[in-house]
Amino acid sequence: VNSTFAKKLPKQFIFYPAALWEHKNHKILIEALNNLKSKFPNLYLVFTGLIKNKKLKDEIDSIIMNYSLSEKVLFLGYVSEEFLDAIYQNAQAMIFPSMFEGFGIPILEAFMRGLPVAAANNTSLTEVVGDAGLLFETNDTESCIRAIEKILSDVKLRNKLIKMGLERAREYSWENTAKNTLEIINNL
Repeated sequence: VNSTFAKKLPKQFIFYPAALWEHKNHKILIEALNNLKSKFPNLYLVFTGLIKNKKLKDEIDSIIMNYSLSEKVLFLGYVSEEFLDAIYQNAQAMIFPSMFEGFGIPILEAFMRGLPVAAANNTSLTEVVGDAGLLFETNDTESCIRAIEKILSDVKLRNKLIKMGLERAREYSWENTAKNTLEIINNL
């Protein structure tokens, strides 16, 4: 990992890679960070992804200002693959609060890099995460906060999630996908 990129990142942060759309539910992470700031005073929130909704960005900026979190929330926008890799390598966890997804590739990217994951329990996210990450109730701030606290506070759980995530990522390898697809075709 390029240390130049790593130096630009906070020491302790949770990560959410998602374009800024309403259903991606960025607001719940701002609420969670505000709630956790006394327990984890050095915790930051790092977002990547394009700003797709200016009105929503303005709303979120207002919430951030109201909570005095301007220094603790970073919107990095689109980042290079190399910088993205540095983010995955240096984050404490990836928190994925989206209200719905078609699949959830960033979860597998996090698993492949040994990053613990907590995600909302809906649509494909539940299936992709399986038992390799923590699931929390969609749109439930308290449930999200508890998941973040567990990952940041429980070293044994964190190590278990890293190990299980790496195993889970192998299940979604190109080789396994090709085998499963061929099996389906052969059974038609």
